[in-house]
Amino acid sequence: MLLGEYKLSNIEIKDFLYNCLNTNSTQLRTLALKSVSKIGNLDYLINFIRYISDNGKYVNNKMFIDIINMFCGNKNLLNKNLIKMFNELNYEVQKVIIEHFKNNKIDYVKLDLLNMLKSENTHKEVKISIIKYFAVVKYKEAKQIIIDIINSKDWEYRTVCASTLGNYNSEESIEILLKTITDKNWYVRYNSAMSLLGFDKDYIEERIIKQEDKYSRDILFYAMFVKDKISYEKYLEEIGDVVYSC
Repeated sequence: MLLGEYKLSNIEIKDFLYNCLNTNSTQLRTLALKSVSKIGNLDYLINFIRYISDNGKYVNNKMFIDIINMFCGNKNLLNKNLIKMFNELNYEVQKVIIEHFKNNKIDYVKLDLLNMLKSENTHKEVKISIIKYFAVVKYKEAKQIIIDIINSKDWEYRTVCASTLGNYNSEESIEILLKTITDKNWYVRYNSAMSLLGFDKDYIEERIIKQEDKYSRDILFYAMFVKDKISYEKYLEEIGDVVYSC
């Protein structure tokens, strides 16, 4: 729509774009939202986001994130309004907003997001998004909560926490990840191995090997191969597979 490109904004245009949200066409809905973002009117965009959330209207997550990011008005005010209205939105829109905060490394929302991470009322998928946010926006107060969550019975929580802890280099993080690298779930073990290798300390590899746990040992060498620390042939050799030469 050219309405956004030319920053055309009046009540008739707003009403027209608003009506475009209530359509069966996802493409038209997305174009309307994009136009509002480019017009740069904060109240319009906030109202449109509320409408999407309240009525469960589908917008592709990646497109939605891009649309919020392209806002041509005061982005600082936009971000403050997004965190203010956050609890009033459905969890799908909440995930989009957190991803926007993460991509732009918005720091001043970290306490709000930490409190949501602690809350039992926060949707699981939103919590996972928040944990990923703290992988990018480091916040020491978040580390202990992430360590608590990594002991969850839910493998998806354990997986994302194992990845995020790789951004909090400390002896406590290392000790926790040395335990989770023995997890029964492959993804938890893999993320734990990748995080541990990211700390770049030789003694970590030695300790994993000394644990004499086949699964953690195998995932260590696989992660080393992924990070180009060893060759594919060396990886096969370490896990005990035969390498045939021509």
